Amino acid sequence: MLRYGSCLGIATLSCLLLSGAWSALWLQPRPASAQGNSPQCLHNACLVNCLAHQHFLAGRNNYYAWYDSAYNLTGCNQAAWRTAAELLLSVAAELVDAPGGYTMQCWQMILGQLSVCANQCDNYFIEDCRYAPNVRTTIKDCQQGSVSAEVDNYRNANRALEYQPNSYSRNFGLYIYLQRNGGHKLLLSRYDIPSLSYPGVWITDAAIEQCRTQYNDNRCDLLEPFLRPSGTGITLEWSNVGALIDLSGVTKNHNGIDSQPSEGYVRLLSDGDSFTVQRGPYAGYKYVWEHNITKGTYNEWVEVWNAYSGDITFTNRECNTRTCYWIPGNDQIDRDTTVFAVDGPPECILTGDYR
Repeated sequence: MLRYGSCLGIATLSCLLLSGAWSALWLQPRPASAQGNSPQCLHNACLVNCLAHQHFLAGRNNYYAWYDSAYNLTGCNQAAWRTAAELLLSVAAELVDAPGGYTMQCWQMILGQLSVCANQCDNYFIEDCRYAPNVRTTIKDCQQGSVSAEVDNYRNANRALEYQPNSYSRNFGLYIYLQRNGGHKLLLSRYDIPSLSYPGVWITDAAIEQCRTQYNDNRCDLLEPFLRPSGTGITLEWSNVGALIDLSGVTKNHNGIDSQPSEGYVRLLSDGDSFTVQRGPYAGYKYVWEHNITKGTYNEWVEVWNAYSGDITFTNRECNTRTCYWIPGNDQIDRDTTVFAVDGPPECILTGDYR
């Protein structure tokens, strides 16, 4: 039982983690899933993953045989191919769109493999998912005010073929949100997760060391971009008290706010909406969600704030009128700002079910 001044209640803490495109994970480990009723995979990503698998990842002997024959005999040993090899670890649709600086003979060889890969991607029983990664997010520790998570490109033992990872994950975003009593989700942090290998890939430190001992040529350099961990972990210390703070009575100069400070957060949804937190022992996050309508992109981020040394004013800024986005160089921007405090005096702690 928590007793903070006039606050009385039980604070129950569980964890909700969102990874990639809004895929939810509860306390039980489970794979991230695509939105909708079936997996959604990208054709170009499948093609590039397939090329990486065929040329580099299928096995040590396959790679060395390819390097000694096709790579050296078709002009792929030019500098431009080194760049292409590194691009295989990013979402590089450009790789399959144009030959660029490659010699035509080398590019014809790549096109031949690309044709095989296209058939594999098109004819797989889940279209374009033949080389899809299988990322898992697991909450390792969830405490009052802190959370630790692990992300890995794992192998599902004894599962159907479609759940067996055989591709690198590519870069992706990991988002951690806070939610009280099923209310508005508040972004606490975003992490840019690097490409992860699938377990059992043959390219390891030992494999590269062995390559340098046996050959010590460009074939060993080509392997280095594919030396990636299969998992990574993060720890976020997000609050000293582990809860939202009731800001009633400590805000002023309200202009168009769309929620009440007593809810633990204040939303500013229109251009020019603003309010001020008065000086005091308050600290938290400013969560910004943005839609760039001109470019068709979305983004969201958080910034930390505190009112320890003085009043602090928050204003939502967007460019959503013709007088703004018709100005050359301006993009049409729809932006929402949500401000919340997670540190403050004990009597202002909001108890409840936190996820």
